[in-house]
Amino acid sequence: ALKAECVGSDGSTYEITLTLESSKVAKHECTCEASGKDEHAPCKHALAVAWRWEHRQTEDKGQALAQSQGRPSHHIVRGTVERETTKAILIKDANGKSEFFPKRFVEGNEADGFAVPYWLMEGKDIASEPTYIVPVRKAS
Repeated sequence: ALKAECVGSDGSTYEITLTLESSKVAKHECTCEASGKDEHAPCKHALAVAWRWEHRQTEDKGQALAQSQGRPSHHIVRGTVERETTKAILIKDANGKSEFFPKRFVEGNEADGFAVPYWLMEGKDIASEPTYIVPVRKAS
């Protein structure tokens, strides 16, 4: 099963569970109001999770696979922080273009640049440099 959380436009958090059988969605559940209206029509939150899973990038499937295929794992975005919330960061590049990114996926600072996972750059119009970053494993 795939489990995810989505944040709605009003700030509500929805929990989504998709049960997969033979790589197809066999069952879907979501805590939003629209989810229970038609058991055969998933809500937009469940569709988003299914789409994201189906179209995940190489980097989402594993760093080793990304490296073996010569693909970048991250993009380095050089710029300044224009705005920051508890969950997001707005980075502005030298050309004046800015984009929001989820803070939990972004590492770095203004001096060294911000490492943003490759898959988060999809559809973003901000200057960046593709790179491969070896993940650091924390000792337990």
